[in-house]
This record gives sequence, C-alpha cells and structure tokens, in this order.
Amino acid sequence: MSQASAPMPDAGHGLFGSQVDSHSSDGHSNDGHSSDSHSSDVVIYSDRQVVDEQGQAVGKVQDVLFEGAGDSPTWLVVKPGFLRSAHYVPVRGSYTTVTEKVVVPFNRETIRRAPKANNDHVLTSEARARLAQHYALAT
Repeated sequence: MSQASAPMPDAGHGLFGSQVDSHSSDGHSNDGHSSDSHSSDVVIYSDRQVVDEQGQAVGKVQDVLFEGAGDSPTWLVVKPGFLRSAHYVPVRGSYTTVTEKVVVPFNRETIRRAPKANNDHVLTSEARARLAQHYALAT
C-alpha cells in the first residue's frame, strides 16, 4: 500500500493522520492564508469546516490521506452533511484561514459530483484516475 500517515494525536498510528502541512511560525502568511513553506507548526485538518472560495459551506473534514513518501497530504475526505456520503477532495490548492476553516478551490456541487469515498478511505489506482479526471488534475 502506498499510503502513509503522520502520527495522530492521542490516536496512535494508522493509515490516515490528522496532522498535515507545515506553515510559517506565526501560522499564516501576509495574505491571511496558511503557508506550507516552514516546518515549525502543523496544520490539523481533521474535523475542520470546509468552505469554497466564496465562503459557502461544503462540509467537514472526516479524514486525511497521504500518498508517497512525503509528509504532505494528498486528499481530504469531506463529509457534506449528516445524510450525505463523504467525497474525496484534493488538498492541492486549498488553504486554512485564520479562523481555521479549510478553503478548497471547488464548489459544493463539484464535490458532490465527485466519486464517493469508500468506507476504508483507501484509494485504488482506478479511483485515483477517476478523481483526477473529475477534478481535472494532472496525473
């Protein structure tokens, strides 16, 4: 399996962690967005509210997926609501605000039309390909 994780606070080690992306020592860049250029702090995505770039609610981070050898996350598993299925959302292009919301560059409808997250949150190569096509990411 090519997925690895950072340790989760008080949760031991598992496939998915909640500690991701480092940022500057004050936690934010000059424009109010978190930066991932320094490793002095860690952004924690789990259980954070997710909004689109217009500030519209998208859902809540349920899990964070890491792929490859790096410590950077690749996908967020976002649950849009109580009776709705969770979906994978790429971390690329996202940032956290000073109020600790995660801003993603996709609107709610784009995320709702994305492939649904399976129960174990493990991505197969086929699922990655469908997600890359859906989000128009380079593979």
